[in-house]
Amino acid sequence: MNSMKSARGFVVVLVTAPDLKTARRLARAALTARLVACANLIPRIESHYRWQGKIEQGAEVLLLMKT
Repeated sequence: MNSMKSARGFVVVLVTAPDLKTARRLARAALTARLVACANLIPRIESHYRWQGKIEQGAEVLLLMKT
């Protein structure tokens, strides 16, 4: 008999924010609205992305939001 719960129905959502203040606000809002059970904030990541036809880079905060 398997005593571990099935992972079905659980999701990890990756979100980036421009700064720690915004990331904290997003985490608090998601927790208050009971949209997530946990939010981990990982500051100082470097993101590289395409925006309006150009390749850009910038510092962001990564949020791992667990439902």
